[in-house]
Amino acid sequence: MNAYDNKTALLKSVPRTVMDPPPDGLMYCTVLFLGANMRCILLGVIAAILVAVAALVLACAAITMSTMNKSEDETKRLEDLEKRFRNLEQQLNIQGGVEKPEVSEIRPGDALQISIWTSSGGRKYPAGLAADGNDNTHMYTNRHTNPWWCADLQDIYHIKRVVVTNRMHSEEAIRARATNLRVGVTSTRPQVGENLALDAYTLCEEKPGYMGPIGIVNCPDGVSGQYVIVQFQVANNHMHIAEVKIYGYKETL
Repeated sequence: MNAYDNKTALLKSVPRTVMDPPPDGLMYCTVLFLGANMRCILLGVIAAILVAVAALVLACAAITMSTMNKSEDETKRLEDLEKRFRNLEQQLNIQGGVEKPEVSEIRPGDALQISIWTSSGGRKYPAGLAADGNDNTHMYTNRHTNPWWCADLQDIYHIKRVVVTNRMHSEEAIRARATNLRVGVTSTRPQVGENLALDAYTLCEEKPGYMGPIGIVNCPDGVSGQYVIVQFQVANNHMHIAEVKIYGYKETL
């Protein structure tokens, strides 16, 4: 055996796993490379999906929290508003010895309005609901031009102030119907079902634009009468108010 044969025999004695790739070595390496890349791509896709799902969950949670916060803020705002109104009502009631006709003295028949709206379920909203001492109820009329509400005080009173509370717990667009508030006093009883002219009573005050949650109207000295008129100067719209408080004193001879 010559030197070449010796060298060849020596190389053949070395294990194949150390010296040479398998016969299909190129294909084997390619498969390994592609397999590794596919695993990486698959893991990347799964990770991206998980990130997207997590982002969606976080977004939904943020929207839910925002809605809850808005609801809580709105409830707190209404509670604060009611407290301010009660404090204001108490202050108005004691200023200058002003006496208030008690709401309980106004019987259901002592409050009237141009018409009574009836819901699709048959529920009615008469004038007395604006004089029941409950801000969570409200009177409601059909659509009219310059709809009105009236309180019959059963006697002649000098009127000092009138506080009108807008309908509570409703959409802003509905509350916004309380526009161009007018309050006046007359000794002539208005007729249900008939429009009331703007000059049919002695005007205390008018407030152009949206009334807001509460409208406070002051009457000049000397304004007196048996009927207190609350009217919205609007074209073909509903009227709904939660409560009317009237401050004044009874005329004495």
